[in-house]
Amino acid sequence: MTRRTDLQAQADLSDYAMIGDCRAAAMVSRFGSIDWLCLPDFASDAVFSRLIDENGGFFSIFVRGLTHATRQYRPDTAVLETTLTSNDGAIRITDAMPVLPDARHATQLAPLREALRRIEVIDGAPEIEVTLDLRADYGRRRARFRPRGKLGWAWNDGDALFNLISDFPLEDGGVLHGRQRADKGQVFTLSLTYERAGPGVLLPLGAEAEARLTATEGWWKRWAGQIQYSGQRREPVIRSAITLRMMTATQSGALLAAVTTSLPEKPQGWMNWDYRYCWPRDASLTLSAFMDIGLHKEADAFFDWLMLAANTTRPRLKIMYDAFGRHRIYERKLKSLSGYRGAQPVRVGNALTGQVQHDVYGEVMMAVEIWVRQFGRPEAAALDLIRGFGEAVKQTWREPDNGIWEIRDQRRHYTYSKVMAWYVFDSLIRLHAQMGLDIPVEDYTHERDALRDAIETQGVDKARGCYVGVFGETTLDASLLLLPRTGYVAYDDPKMAATWEAMQADMAENGLILRYPPGFGGSQKGEGAFVICNFWAVDYLTGAKRFGEAGQRLERLLSFANDVGLYNEGVDAATGAPLGNMPQAFSHAGLINSIMMLEKGAGQRGGQNGGQNGDQRDGASGSEAA
Repeated sequence: MTRRTDLQAQADLSDYAMIGDCRAAAMVSRFGSIDWLCLPDFASDAVFSRLIDENGGFFSIFVRGLTHATRQYRPDTAVLETTLTSNDGAIRITDAMPVLPDARHATQLAPLREALRRIEVIDGAPEIEVTLDLRADYGRRRARFRPRGKLGWAWNDGDALFNLISDFPLEDGGVLHGRQRADKGQVFTLSLTYERAGPGVLLPLGAEAEARLTATEGWWKRWAGQIQYSGQRREPVIRSAITLRMMTATQSGALLAAVTTSLPEKPQGWMNWDYRYCWPRDASLTLSAFMDIGLHKEADAFFDWLMLAANTTRPRLKIMYDAFGRHRIYERKLKSLSGYRGAQPVRVGNALTGQVQHDVYGEVMMAVEIWVRQFGRPEAAALDLIRGFGEAVKQTWREPDNGIWEIRDQRRHYTYSKVMAWYVFDSLIRLHAQMGLDIPVEDYTHERDALRDAIETQGVDKARGCYVGVFGETTLDASLLLLPRTGYVAYDDPKMAATWEAMQADMAENGLILRYPPGFGGSQKGEGAFVICNFWAVDYLTGAKRFGEAGQRLERLLSFANDVGLYNEGVDAATGAPLGNMPQAFSHAGLINSIMMLEKGAGQRGGQNGGQNGDQRDGASGSEAA
């Protein structure tokens, strides 16, 4: 087995890029190593897990004596190019997971999943080293590949078949490994495929592999060509859209929160969660991002998944579902894994399904209204489901919950949860007026008014004149920045201005907004600033017509993306280093929403931007924001 150098160990989080086929995704380090891949689906067991375990599996292409490493995505695609340079020469690695053709139009068989890697020597005569150390079940079962001649190397793991075909010479020494000096112009290709419960489909290398790369690049370019954006920040918008599409399960339309698990929110911290699932809470932000840039097909597919998932637990909504709408998700700790640079525990699954979050109903209703504006009246089954949300909220809004930040110590009366409950009744009453939705209007009007009374009585710090995060307390939280987008309060309301000023005093670090004051609810002190909270800050300032401040904050946030445009969940406020799982859908959707809202609002400078209370409702700081 090849000796790992420092450059081949766990890389910095900023050094990772993602490739994917909209069914599974791999994280590729700047140094040419696939350190994370779950098969066959996003939330399946990992076969490469070095990202969260220093002894986990990986698939590395390296040059001996490495001196420099750069990478980029091919424009408007999910095809990654990495250039590794040594004193002897340089290679270019092209990585992709070929997108499967639509079954209705497929003209040839394809494997269930494929990771395709192309090596081209572009300068000199470097010494290339390739290592495939595949370990199933998060590293607990090391693959024992057997040689199959021209058919490459194969390993059967139960009903799963892994096969590697390579024209780079490899030997089995416990792992598949090869080292060879190559001259400028030489090209090598490696195709790792996965099949399950069926015959293996092995694809040829050479011209056929080149054709698969070309077809994949073409697929992404055609998809990106649908995006309707002509502003000044094209690159981050397009890259964020492609990232969101890679994280959207083709089979269902569901968008994952992230493709990784247990990347720490604080270096060596314990708040390490599995984000390979789907949060209905993200629905309105996601739909707004898709709609605002013309991705109506993706928005419609996500809405269909949302209705399907919600129907499985009606009339109540769960906090999270998997990509196929299942809600029974169990959390366990993998004690044998070292974690990312020692951050433990490593968690698989997520215990949040047992939590209560009242705000989720409001987020889903916001998504409903965004969808209705584009597509019109939902089907009868969806309308019946939507009506049920009103009764569910009526029965529960007076009870405490875990809140948007999923605090695990105890339930509280969170102001944001109450405002989102208010939004549910307000939205249902509005849908009644627009399309005759059959609801008890008088009853829901009473509930809406009771919520406003409770919020204004218990959710306001009278001394400072600002909203508070929890009824009866003085603690703030960043979700208060979202209140104007519901239409509950105007962006320029004095209480919102006071809330913003209080946040600067209580929960800002190095100019970045934290999600709540350090240590709140038993959380770990020293966690980073959540990226999405700071995009919300941009949205608030935009809605308040403070365009100069909003623009400055936005530009700083854009600088926190890594060199290929990806965001994690958080950022270290002191150093700018990324923290938490990646890529984070919330962060990328927030980027699109903030850019669209600011450019639209600044373009209407001097005109109506947001309107008065009740007219500025945007469903997620996007479509109707300005």
